[in-house]
Amino acid sequence: MTDSPIAVQAPLRVLVVDPDDRIREGLARLMPIGGRCLVVGSAGEPGAALELAAAMSPDIVMLDSRLSDLDPGHNLVAARTSAA
Repeated sequence: MTDSPIAVQAPLRVLVVDPDDRIREGLARLMPIGGRCLVVGSAGEPGAALELAAAMSPDIVMLDSRLSDLDPGHNLVAARTSAA
């Protein structure tokens, strides 16, 4: 019987976007538990979130959909375009 190495997967890189500091801080503390997620940045408003998305290239953006007057679909397209 041969021991095969266990594939180690890199944690998902997460950007947290929420206007409430307590929510952002709480998620940043909870996400790394278990090693599956790594918070690479957090922002409280859309402009800062777009800048961070472009700079940090997160795998996932956790976005409070009520954050701006733009619809959530527009926010996602804008973040995706900024990261490209």
